[in-house]
Amino acid sequence: MQINKRIFELRKERGWSQDQLAEKVNVSRQSISKWESAQTLPEIEKVIELSKIFQVTTDYLLLDQADEKEARPKWTTSESEGYQQEVRSFGLVNVLYILFLAITLFFFAGGLYLPWNPSLIFFLFFLSAGAALACKRYLTIKKTYLD
Repeated sequence: MQINKRIFELRKERGWSQDQLAEKVNVSRQSISKWESAQTLPEIEKVIELSKIFQVTTDYLLLDQADEKEARPKWTTSESEGYQQEVRSFGLVNVLYILFLAITLFFFAGGLYLPWNPSLIFFLFFLSAGAALACKRYLTIKKTYLD
């Protein structure tokens, strides 16, 4: 399928008029009409913009052999937002993990000079368990969204 047919098909799928698409791409309605009637081709910057607007790859727009299933993004908008939210909340876990490592190193390095007691051992055990849970959560997020 040629780019003119792809643009027309994607625009119709979304129920947009040529004016609406032109406004999103920041071109005139006549440009959209010329693209769809194969009178002219869009500039490469506009192809990139179209791929972002339609949420497809540039290969899908430009190449005849591009398969629709491969060309469409794997994530929906809600999945993408979910991933961003997970990553933001995980930032706090990373800070806590680094804090745990710093405290552990302090106690082990200072352990030569500080007396060991059971409460310190329990404290380090629970910090280690928390760090393990943080790592498990990271791997779960990574597997869910990136694999």
